[in-house]
Amino acid sequence: MKELHLAIGIFDGVHLGHRTLIGKAVENARNTHAWSGVLSFHPHPQKVLGFPQAPKMIYPIQQRYRLLKELKVDHIFVKHFTSAWSQFQPDRFFSFLKRIFPNLHTVYVGEDFHFGHQRQGNVATLETLCQKENHVCLNVTQPCTHEGERICSTRIRHALQAGQIDLVNTLLGKSYHRWGQLKHLKKHHPYNVQFPYPYEIQLPPGIYAVQLCSKDYFSPAKLTVEATSSVLVQPEITPNIYQSITINFCGTDLAR
Repeated sequence: MKELHLAIGIFDGVHLGHRTLIGKAVENARNTHAWSGVLSFHPHPQKVLGFPQAPKMIYPIQQRYRLLKELKVDHIFVKHFTSAWSQFQPDRFFSFLKRIFPNLHTVYVGEDFHFGHQRQGNVATLETLCQKENHVCLNVTQPCTHEGERICSTRIRHALQAGQIDLVNTLLGKSYHRWGQLKHLKKHHPYNVQFPYPYEIQLPPGIYAVQLCSKDYFSPAKLTVEATSSVLVQPEITPNIYQSITINFCGTDLAR
């Protein structure tokens, strides 16, 4: 069995900081003919525990999974987070890792990584646990910054809620996008966008410059986000009714 280089985190948004961390695991695994892996969690632990300020997710889990696959990771593991699992002490969490991944070689985390009951475990705790297992290494990634400020999912959530698409795209390292299906309302009228997966963060009302992508076409368009949360899109070409598309947000909204 090949050794495993495992990146651990929620990785909501799969932003530049996440890409740097996971990229290390992928590169080191490739250089040593080992496997690379990602261990993520769903739902967010704070939601499971009923925290009133639990974060709204940037992407639904299906989209997060697809973004992780784009990073050329060999194996992606999504652990269903439960209240029972939140009771694990840090050493039990580490024992879980060793039991599920007996070929574990290196664990990759960010410097703010916490784990175990009430977030008792941190990087120092994890380092101690790894040292007890002589063959398990720890790789800690320092945070990426933009304009002197740390890149993190919280910052991206705030930028999304403010409609700052340019900043969001910079922090993500690619265009913020949503999966949708188009339904033609009437001739010469816009298309209604239906989303098969829930997007928890509501964009501010306005008109956004977007690009529509599918297997059949690629087109610039204008996306109108209304206060009622309904979304209309007015493409420059005529797509098929019920066409599945990816909506890439290109820049700051055009009007408020």
